[in-house]
Parts: sequence; structure tokens; C-alpha cells
Amino acid sequence: MMKKILILGGTNFIGRNLVETLSLTNDFEIHLFNRQRTQVDLFPNLSRIKGDRATEDTKQLSAQEWDYVVDLSCYYPHHLTNVLKYIGDVRRYIYISSCSVYDNRQNQSIAREESSAILDCTTEEAIDTSNASYGNRKAECERILGRSGLNHLILRPALVFGQYDPTDRFYYWLHQVYSENELLLPEGGKGIFSTTYVHDLVAAILLGLQSNKAQATYNIISQTKTSISQILELGMEALQKSPDIYSCSAEFLHQNKLKPWLDIPLWLEEDFYTYSGEAIKSALGLELKEFHLSFAETLKYYQDLQWPKPSYGIPNEKRLALVKKWKAQHPK
Repeated sequence: MMKKILILGGTNFIGRNLVETLSLTNDFEIHLFNRQRTQVDLFPNLSRIKGDRATEDTKQLSAQEWDYVVDLSCYYPHHLTNVLKYIGDVRRYIYISSCSVYDNRQNQSIAREESSAILDCTTEEAIDTSNASYGNRKAECERILGRSGLNHLILRPALVFGQYDPTDRFYYWLHQVYSENELLLPEGGKGIFSTTYVHDLVAAILLGLQSNKAQATYNIISQTKTSISQILELGMEALQKSPDIYSCSAEFLHQNKLKPWLDIPLWLEEDFYTYSGEAIKSALGLELKEFHLSFAETLKYYQDLQWPKPSYGIPNEKRLALVKKWKAQHPK
């Protein structure tokens, strides 16, 4: 008998990859609950429940019994409690959290494990809509799920990349290699951070659906240590490009009012945004795709799209002006 799975979200990035993979099997009867605002024409043959989890639309979920729930779209604690009130007793609730839950004030070690301290969440942070409270809100959702009594699995990815990624943070640097002759590289691109390939995350979700282990929390980390320079090297080799690279200082970027990560994708001034992914490999046998393969698959995806302009990063005119300014201040 097919198992009934409820996916909260399911048509954007991680969810789209997940649903495509699940649809290739005959193991699950798939139902999607979302606002039907993103990619509304996707998966026309699947059951859809239209609703906003921020409202009492979640009452609709009590009309059926669910074997599994995969929660891809929860960013606020009260959105989670709205769902938990109506889903009943499921075999397993899989919650996609984030490595942003870790408290960087308490632990700044490299390759942090799941036991590392996570952020608190005040009443104000729980309803705050800014990016500043994202990790706090996700951490509070984890605590709510832990108190729920449900058999649950919490998965914490780092920066997720791969096909259908709407953020373009990873893609920004691929597009730079493809389209630009001069690259502005913060601090030589040597800063390290962790990344998660979307298909590795999907594989972890599938293992969670198959596993009978008690509730657990795992980091899902494809590469514990990645850097902008590594991404550029792979991109230049694959595309046979050799742009001029100008490595500028953090001081220069700050003087020109550029913010790490927000203005220049993947630029971080610290090396502690790295996490260990060993626990789930030992516990559930997760096998990760090697980086050069996941990179090649991602590159091909954007090539097939014919290299659309990234939505992330500073305008190209501003970037070129900064390159020119840096070159004037640092003549060869």
C-alpha cells in the first residue's frame, strides 16, 4: 500500500527537486500544501491543498491521515504550531532547518557538530520578518518540534546549491566566470564555508522516510570546506575561461559600503561557518556526491538555461566601477 506523504511547500527549490525524485517511485501518494503562488503549473497530476500556513487554512490538514510530513516552508514558530495542531499522529515529521541555528557567539570552531549550542529566540525575534532573526526562528521551530512528542527528523543544510536555486548565490560566481573579463574577488576568495548539494539533501530526506530510527538531528553537509576561489577554479577549467582576477581587501570593500554575503555572494569574513556532516553518514549511511560531479551537474543546468542574469549581487556597473577604482589604487 502506498504511503501518504504531505509536503509543505514543494514547488520552489528543495521541494521541487524532492517532488521530482519522489514522483519517480511508486512508494508514496504525494500531497502538496502551499499557497499556490510559486510555479503553479508544476505537478498538475498531484493532489494540492491550497492554504497559507500562517492562518487557520491549516485546519484542512485534519481532513486526512498522513503517514509522513516533509516541512520545507517553515520560517516562523507559530507557522509550525499551526500545522502541528492538525496533522495528527504521523510516522515521521521531517523538518528542514538550517545551519544558521548555530550560536556563533558560543562556538566558532571549524566543522561544528550537531551538539553545538543553538540560538535562543525571544518573543520579538519569533515574529520578526528580517533576515537577522532567521536562525533564531529556525532554532525555536526545532525546539517546538522536539516538545511535540512526534517522531521527527531535523535536517540542517548549509548553503544549498543546485538546479532550481532561486537565490543565485552560488550561481553568481559561475556567471562571473562565464560572462566577465575582470572579476572582483574579496580577500582572494580564500574564506571557507560549507555547502550542501540539493540532491544530497533530497537523498537525506529519502533516507529519513525509510529509516525506523528514533528522532534525531543531522547536519547535511556536502562540502565542509568550500571557497569562492575553489568555485572559480572549477568554473574556469570547465568553461575554459581565464578572466583577470583582482583580489581586493575587506577594508576596501567596507570603505565602499559593501556588506559580506548580501552585496557580494559567499563572501564571509570568518571561517567558522563550517559544519560536520559525518553523523548522518554513520547513522543512516548517507552517500554524498563528490563536489566535482555536483558542480558539473549544476553548471550544465545553467548552461541549458543559457546563462540568465543572476538576481543576486551588486549591479554590474557598480562592480566594474569598483574594479577600476581598485586598479587605480593598486597599479601593477
